[in-house]
Amino acid sequence: MTIWIGLGAALAIAIVVAAFLLRPEAAPETADAPAEGTAAMSTESPAPAPPGVSGEQPVSVPEASRPLADPALAGVDTVRLRIGPEIADERRNQLTAALTQAGIPNVVVEQLPFRIATSRIGYYRDEDRAAAEALARVISPAVAEGDAIGVRDYGELLSDPQPGRLDLWIGG
Repeated sequence: MTIWIGLGAALAIAIVVAAFLLRPEAAPETADAPAEGTAAMSTESPAPAPPGVSGEQPVSVPEASRPLADPALAGVDTVRLRIGPEIADERRNQLTAALTQAGIPNVVVEQLPFRIATSRIGYYRDEDRAAAEALARVISPAVAEGDAIGVRDYGELLSDPQPGRLDLWIGG
């Protein structure tokens, strides 16, 4: 029993540290730092992303021309698509296209150096919970065949999160 408690505490600490280190504001601003959304050791150039999708700077769709799959997504400007090294470029492109079809104007792909165990949507402000749940309903068919993906409150991880910030973690 004590081992499980210790493992749980270690896992919680690892998640908090990973979330802190993966914040875009925390990235080093040196010339040799890899660009956000690319693996540090990669020598291959990534496949082209679908229109409106970028690994660094999101491309905006004008608000008036933005069809929404769910009205609760109106306050969501950007979704961070977090994927591990096991996700193929084709799969990444399918997911970004599904987010664009859902009415998300900006998708920022964040390639993580570790495998993600469970697909989920993270939100950081109580006001964004409804949007996270709406995104889970809309994007689940593209992510988890037949299963709804979960929604998690990450409000304790950031002291001042952007309104409407949602993170889509894709398990492999």
